[in-house]
Amino acid sequence: MSEMPDVDPVPAPETVWFQASERGNGIGLTVLQRKAADRADPQWLFVYVLPKLWRESGGRSVVVRLDDPAARHTTIAVHEQDILGLPLAWGAVLRDAILVGREPEPVDGEEPTEEEDAGVRDRLWTEVVDPRMEASPAGDCDERTRDGFWKLIEEEATVLLVDPPPGASVLLGDPAARRTYLRLFLQAAGEQVARRRPEFISTTEPLNTVRGRLLADRLVQRAARRTVPVWCEFDSLTADTRMWQAVRRAAMVCAAEMGEDADLLELAMEVDARLNDVAIESIAEVLAQANEVAAAVRERQLKSLHRVATAILRHEVLLAEPSDADAEGLVFMFKVPTSEVWERLVAEAVNTTGAYRAVRHPEGKALFAAGVRKAVDIAVYRGGADGRLALVLDGKYKRAPGGLRAADMKDQYQIYAYANLWGVPALLAYPGSGPSARSRARMSAALENRGERSGIVELPFPRPGERAIPATAAELVEVLDRARQDSDSR
Repeated sequence: MSEMPDVDPVPAPETVWFQASERGNGIGLTVLQRKAADRADPQWLFVYVLPKLWRESGGRSVVVRLDDPAARHTTIAVHEQDILGLPLAWGAVLRDAILVGREPEPVDGEEPTEEEDAGVRDRLWTEVVDPRMEASPAGDCDERTRDGFWKLIEEEATVLLVDPPPGASVLLGDPAARRTYLRLFLQAAGEQVARRRPEFISTTEPLNTVRGRLLADRLVQRAARRTVPVWCEFDSLTADTRMWQAVRRAAMVCAAEMGEDADLLELAMEVDARLNDVAIESIAEVLAQANEVAAAVRERQLKSLHRVATAILRHEVLLAEPSDADAEGLVFMFKVPTSEVWERLVAEAVNTTGAYRAVRHPEGKALFAAGVRKAVDIAVYRGGADGRLALVLDGKYKRAPGGLRAADMKDQYQIYAYANLWGVPALLAYPGSGPSARSRARMSAALENRGERSGIVELPFPRPGERAIPATAAELVEVLDRARQDSDSR
């Protein structure tokens, strides 16, 4: 038998390529860790996926590549639908992470919801082939951009505090994320402090009068020492518990660390003032009791609050499970559907007007009882005494078309159907981007639409550092008034 000729193995690619949020409906953060053979400490890679509307390249996705895999801590940013090239050392880590985290396929007979159909289940990362395009070097993600990212999704990030996924506390090691995390902790602490009630705790101490149960073994010591007090065990009603001692101490740390942030300092001082009946224990004492307290706290929200408080006191990078320094892989991945962020921003903008009131996901009316159920995102009611329904809005996280007739066909049919179903004007709400973006409405009568008006409204998308749609109440009222003009006279 002739020997098989030697065949050179196919060389491994030097770069592995991934697309961020393939459908363009997902922002978030991915943190990877790897252990290099030539160094003792692990390496960390933070990759932020930012809104596509923050891209400076005129809306077109770009290709970026990380060229320096040797740094101990690297933070980079891409935008939705950008393509990122990672060196094989990092690319293999992310590839393994997305394979493990792949969404399960729907079972037979299971229909996707409207949100899933719209891309809410869009995965944060998808491996792609070499784009064969010129790649720009991946620059550092500056703190201002990271801070703007966390401000934009602060409400959606509350889940990281209430039900933190594994590795969520890595955020405490990123200055921009840390500020948001501390703010969320103080807000949650303020809510829980307002509902705080005294608790019965088991107490053992010497008293001059008998209370509760006498400790027999201490009576022998009392007789030998000829002391007056007797040791008693009893239940004492108090608000000064170990749980709240940890929260108060953490609030004091927040105040000392974030003193330059006036809003955060005010939150910390408010929590501290409400806990003025709680003893101030040393950090060492609080942490020594942490495991015992965590086991005793049963309410989920209080347990999470205590968990975060002790993490802040430890000044640790990791909050959830301690990380193995020799491990490689995904430490943390967090994704927010940007369409949900946009929907919330639109509703909040309407509520700032005073003349209108927004209700998200109104009950009662929907298209298609079976299959992909379609329901309007926002119902807008007039302010004041009558509170009548004025119009409905359906958020679309995509670039605004030139007019309703230029919108996607399915979006046109959908908004016409909403106008007929609700009997009021219906608008598609699109984000505008760039410094020239402004609030405006473009209304057009819909053919065979029973006389109801349909159209689009364009609102500016927040830029980095902005928490809300940058439009005045007067501008928004003018847009909404124009959208429903003549509807009252029908």
